Amino acid sequence: MRAERDRRAAILTAEGVKQSQILTAEGEKQSAILKAEGEAQSAILKAEGEARAILQVFDAIHEGDADSKPARLPVPSGAARDRQDRLEQGVVRSHRVHGRAQVDLRGLWTGGER
Repeated sequence: MRAERDRRAAILTAEGVKQSQILTAEGEKQSAILKAEGEAQSAILKAEGEARAILQVFDAIHEGDADSKPARLPVPSGAARDRQDRLEQGVVRSHRVHGRAQVDLRGLWTGGER
């Protein structure tokens, strides 16, 4: 009888340890997910803030201009011309160039593609 009780006690102890490890792993997983979501949301909010700052500067530069289209700055052809075209269309790619963030203004408020 005693051997049977000891066997059942060992089984219950093992199952308790197993359940504890499962719960610990699930908690760590949830913690990692929440941390990643927080970092993603932080990056989005920073990009939105930078986009608003860019728009404020853009509006301040062109304030009072009777022309509905912003003045086109003289730029060389090629890549610089493409950047000017994207800026006039309200599109600046989201990436870092020489440590300076450029923000994709497209879709930040409308939910469009980035």
